[in-house]
Amino acid sequence: MKILTKISFLIPFLIFFSVKSQELSGKITYNVSLNLTVGQVNKRNKELNKITSQHYLNKINNARDILVYLEFDKLFSIYKPDMKLKNDGIRVDNLTQKGAGRDKLYFTENSFIKKNSILECRVLGKCFLVEQPKPIWEISQETKIIGGYLCYRAEYQNPLYKYKKPVAWFTPKIPASYGPKIFTGLPGLILELEDNIVTFTAIKIELNPKEKIVIKKPKGEEITKEKYDVLTRKAHPAFYNKLEKYRNSKKS
Repeated sequence: MKILTKISFLIPFLIFFSVKSQELSGKITYNVSLNLTVGQVNKRNKELNKITSQHYLNKINNARDILVYLEFDKLFSIYKPDMKLKNDGIRVDNLTQKGAGRDKLYFTENSFIKKNSILECRVLGKCFLVEQPKPIWEISQETKIIGGYLCYRAEYQNPLYKYKKPVAWFTPKIPASYGPKIFTGLPGLILELEDNIVTFTAIKIELNPKEKIVIKKPKGEEITKEKYDVLTRKAHPAFYNKLEKYRNSKKS
């Protein structure tokens, strides 16, 4: 009975999506802010009987908002962060940039039925277009208004996120199945996303702009994430052995 309820709830979205998304294009500007506080980190580590490094606390205190951009048409989308800090144009490393994807380029091919990929060029000496796992969402009937649009809540269910599951708010009024980073596949544009340590909030929505949006597929060898991970481990065994030891020490 629960499954039938979810399916019937999605049907109006899918019909609206298929009819309205044929020629839609746009550019979305998101503000990205850190949603992690020193108090939260101290509380968590106290429960785990661990000491919080002052270096990490300083990074939290020094984090600054940044802007990121999503461009899309009826076939593709491109997502890329702006590595400049909001309002000052200074380029520095901070936790907000890390949560936003740093300087990685995220490419989606008709995300409602196709695939998400990340362009990786630094690790193996050439560019790979690394296919990501297909998104799995659980949509609820919980709603709120964002930027004048009625949005629905959806929780990301992919097993890569074992602890804190990302939460998206999407609007069927903009029938573009896109969002920041790898978070796509919903029957409507994501206007707000809480992903691990950062929150994305759409602050500017440009639909069907006068200057036509043209998205070209990035050049790179296409590969699955599983195969890419195998290649990187073979190329950098010392790094991954050190990482594994670090993770094991955290568990103990």
